[in-house]
Amino acid sequence: MDDPVSRHSPGADVSGQVAVITGGGRGLGLAIARLLGRHGATVVIGSRNAANLERAADGLRADGVTAHAVPCDVTERSEVVALRAAALDVGGRVDIWVNNAGRAGVFGPVQRVPEDDFLITTDTIVRGTYYGSLVALDVMRRQGSGDLINLLGRGDDGPVANQAAYGSAKAWVRAFTGALAAEHKGSGIRVHAFNPGLVRTDMLGAVDSVRGYGEGLQRLVPVVSALGADADEAAQPLLRLIGSDKAEYRALAPLQLARRAGSNLLDRVRRRAAPRLRIAVTKVDDRAPS
Repeated sequence: MDDPVSRHSPGADVSGQVAVITGGGRGLGLAIARLLGRHGATVVIGSRNAANLERAADGLRADGVTAHAVPCDVTERSEVVALRAAALDVGGRVDIWVNNAGRAGVFGPVQRVPEDDFLITTDTIVRGTYYGSLVALDVMRRQGSGDLINLLGRGDDGPVANQAAYGSAKAWVRAFTGALAAEHKGSGIRVHAFNPGLVRTDMLGAVDSVRGYGEGLQRLVPVVSALGADADEAAQPLLRLIGSDKAEYRALAPLQLARRAGSNLLDRVRRRAAPRLRIAVTKVDDRAPS
């Protein structure tokens, strides 16, 4: 289907609003914070890596954004509650909450992916989205308004071989978000799912792989280089999603992807540049669960 939200439309007015973004220390989360901040929102970013988080906040402030950094492990409910408390301290309310924190996990078949990595991947995506939604909706119900946005990703609409942890977790996010949207219909709270499509970020730039499966990842390099968007570009539709009645924003249609590929190719030729994405495969022990 066609792109439901034109990235050239003005978008929602978020000036004066308070926005919380998990996984906001880099990549797409940081781009979302920059987008909302440039349009007048006060942003509160959370991430487990405190050093990266503070650097990200400094960069946002240098760009004129009112930004606050709060270290947060989204798999710990108490830390997500503390992230919300920080936002309430800043502005007395939470208008926008984006559950963006996630991880790609090890690429390979389920039985050969280390058990701890599989569980950390699903835990970060599922528990992070669950806790973030709970604490955000709690304050939004008291306000009678707010936008909750949960990030989709590859695998949310069907199985993906060798990415069972990430893909199945994103499928859960889609179903969970749909349930929340139905439960809050007519409440003044809008619940959205957002699929940014392929994004050229650190998460796609260095991927761990079970031995013998790295070649499959290397074949993705030209695909992601051609069809992938920079994080700032990928974040753009989210601004138009806020304040709308759309329950879900899907990835770009094939024609739009083809146009993007042509544009990226011409850009590389003009600058005589090689594809900007490099997938560095790090081998891991293929320890099957006992």
